Amino acid sequence: MQRKLLLNIGDRGFFAADSNQIGAKARTVLRRQARWLRKNPGLKVRIEGHSHDNGSHEDDLVLSLRRAEQVRDRLIEEGVPADKISVFGRGRASPVAICDSARCAAQNRRGITLVYRADRATPYRQRVSLPQPRR
Repeated sequence: MQRKLLLNIGDRGFFAADSNQIGAKARTVLRRQARWLRKNPGLKVRIEGHSHDNGSHEDDLVLSLRRAEQVRDRLIEEGVPADKISVFGRGRASPVAICDSARCAAQNRRGITLVYRADRATPYRQRVSLPQPRR
């Protein structure tokens, strides 16, 4: 199901530097995610917030959690039941791009929606191989 979400809807939204505000493009993705999730009521969601900002390690953890919470709140506004959503802040722990340029680093400032069946405890993402960070 995670692959279906990724390929058909999109599984992530991006944030501006040092911000947890959801932009227009991310709102569009979240609206489509919510519609898809309402059509698949047997799924639960884990939102992972990520950061690659100029703050300390602790600041990035807090910011990543706030990003995840913003994504959760938006999905709830779009009709996804709150009891189906959990959030987790990963800080800088899982970059998708390792680089020096601001444009490249922006790929790491994201919120990712991970789906799993309600009768399983492990998000699908942990069972599929994902691409390694680009250098």
